[in-house]
Amino acid sequence: MVGQREGYVFVRCECHSCRREGIAVVLVEVAPTERPGRRTITIDDVLSAHEILAGYDGNAEGLFAAEGQRPF
Repeated sequence: MVGQREGYVFVRCECHSCRREGIAVVLVEVAPTERPGRRTITIDDVLSAHEILAGYDGNAEGLFAAEGQRPF
């Protein structure tokens, strides 16, 4: 796991064929009783993460930089 942000979990992965690295957003379904005060992740949340990552060309640390220091 590289980090967590606003309910998303980001993991670093690598293609075994070409050795190219990437970041994946992993969504884990948890029973609502185990998530007090947390909302369900929607398809809009996934699309938002996709839009952010589609144009992102930095490293994982940049994704989790302090507010105001992010490249987006």
